[in-house]
Amino acid sequence: KAAIRKATKEIADLQSAEKIFGIAGTGSEERKQAEELAAKMPYLDGYTKRIIDLAGRMVATNKIKPRKSKTTDHGEKNTLDIGSKLMDALPHELAMLASDNTKLLTLRKVAEQSLTQWQREDDDNLAEGPIIFLVDKSGSMDGRRLTYAKALLLTLLSEARAQKRDFAVVWFDWSVDATAYFNKRSTPAEILKALEVYAGGGTDFDYPLNYAVENYLKGDKKFTKSDIILLTDGEASEPMDWFKAARDKLQFNLTGIGLDTDGRSLKFCDTVLPIYDLTPESTIEALKAVR
Repeated sequence: KAAIRKATKEIADLQSAEKIFGIAGTGSEERKQAEELAAKMPYLDGYTKRIIDLAGRMVATNKIKPRKSKTTDHGEKNTLDIGSKLMDALPHELAMLASDNTKLLTLRKVAEQSLTQWQREDDDNLAEGPIIFLVDKSGSMDGRRLTYAKALLLTLLSEARAQKRDFAVVWFDWSVDATAYFNKRSTPAEILKALEVYAGGGTDFDYPLNYAVENYLKGDKKFTKSDIILLTDGEASEPMDWFKAARDKLQFNLTGIGLDTDGRSLKFCDTVLPIYDLTPESTIEALKAVR
């Protein structure tokens, strides 16, 4: 029984890494990296484990959906495959998890990569511009708000990888504090490194927005149709006149997320999402902003 529990935990860690860090496929470099991460997960510090656990529940709650296929009229996934992705498994495989008599059989299939699942269509034309996540790390974000923001970062990154989009994160307070940029070659270790920020300072929207425009949106066509998400728990002045001029010229969508606030200071955004309940279920509307 102890061996079964250990194997089940190892599979769960692998599935968590697979969901959050975006495995490209069996045998891929990304999968190898996720397997290495899964092996390290028991030794991660408690805070990082909480972030990954919350992100895993966010991803499971929102169940990332692949974009519509070119080969179907209604976007159905119509090609069967064999692998180890529970998120793409056929209903009868998932149903076996509900019974103690058949659960181990399904887990064994996952371990042996013999699970019957739907195959995602590989369509490079489905990608749009990158997702740019601007995250407030001011002093008032300390505690559960910053934990939620970091878990949401991993969830949005998982969504970006499912859509074959690059992803950028900009941490800010009174100014831009730290940045990171991820593409399909980014490793889980590099992603976890981007979570190593701490709360402190005040809040200014002008600097992170200016950074996003100057470093990502200007001069590179791949940033056309980008989605910018600005997350904050505080109030600050609206961005200066330069922002309106840049917005009129560049194509991007701006969503503001207010944690424990009505978001009235985000009225310059296209969409404002106040979030008071910092749970996985509260991310549903946030994920809609980039789908």
